[in-house]
Amino acid sequence: MGARLATLVALEHPHLLRRLTVLEPPLDDLLDGLPEAQPVCDEWRKGFEALRSTAQAGEVIRATKMFFELASNQGSGALEMQPEPFRQMVLDNARTVPLALFAPRPPAFSCTTLDGVKAPTLVVGGAQSPRYLALINDAIAGCILGSRLVVISDAAHLMS
Repeated sequence: MGARLATLVALEHPHLLRRLTVLEPPLDDLLDGLPEAQPVCDEWRKGFEALRSTAQAGEVIRATKMFFELASNQGSGALEMQPEPFRQMVLDNARTVPLALFAPRPPAFSCTTLDGVKAPTLVVGGAQSPRYLALINDAIAGCILGSRLVVISDAAHLMS
């Protein structure tokens, strides 16, 4: 959600930054009304509904693993295949997953809204990330005049 916050800062307080770099921000509102994105959006939302149900049932660790699997696009058991320090960092932050899943809906973004971003903008994606996030990146790059889209070949959503 950091990229969503950084984009809000770029829009509301442009004097605070010189450049904007976003890594696959969840600006899903940009896909509303795009018929070609609908099947991908439906699949993503289905995955998030399962996440919410699991988190609501109090299974925070399982919900965290499900989130990692969805966002990394690596399927079942993806977190267990990660190096121990990274895996531990993800699990140490498991308590934040329900907070993100049940947070109030943030302000909506549209192409018209993003036209207000005047800072030079770099949009970064991972070639292995879910198609859903790639569609959002494409939309952002198309909405922010002069922005640049870079895709990292062997990376997924949690590329940093």
